[in-house]
Amino acid sequence: MKKLIIFLHGFGYTKDENIEAQNKIKEAFPNYEYFSIDAPNPSGRARGGNAWFYVTEGKRDPVFDERFQKSISHLQKTIDDKLAETGLSWKDIIFVGRSQGAYLSILISSIQDEECTAVITLGSRFDTGYKFDFISKPKIFWFEMDEEISSRTKLDNYKFLIENGFELKYLRGEKSDHDFISPETTDEVIKIIKSI
Repeated sequence: MKKLIIFLHGFGYTKDENIEAQNKIKEAFPNYEYFSIDAPNPSGRARGGNAWFYVTEGKRDPVFDERFQKSISHLQKTIDDKLAETGLSWKDIIFVGRSQGAYLSILISSIQDEECTAVITLGSRFDTGYKFDFISKPKIFWFEMDEEISSRTKLDNYKFLIENGFELKYLRGEKSDHDFISPETTDEVIKIIKSI
């Protein structure tokens, strides 16, 4: 059955982030629809890139302001337009999100009436999810990056989702760090997509 694979990038990057990993996934599933979405807000970083949301000083908690709402609206419309174009539905979507893109993948998929196929998160955190009402609870494959220096709090964020009834599998991203998705981790993502 045909799927729509959507890649959402992290803070300060664009839809071309980790393009080698994206291309490897595309090559593995040539009959699937596939696209990446740019976040609608500028990151404010000197090197440019985009942002899905901004964070509180020193805490890294998402700021749920008009820019965050702009991202949710932008994402909803862009995905709905793509579904209309392809004739697919939310149940055919597989999200692959990194960092902020992982957060948005979990959030946008859990506020839909129809459950997506799966969400694959790379270097995520979701400890502020309690601020939202979960309508659906898609399967989540949660990768922590092997070479990422993370606080215990960040590593425990996935437990929040399990406690709220999500089916979640915890994995390690071999030879990857927060920003870089290695070929080894990409192969694991491909195995997951093949299995669902």
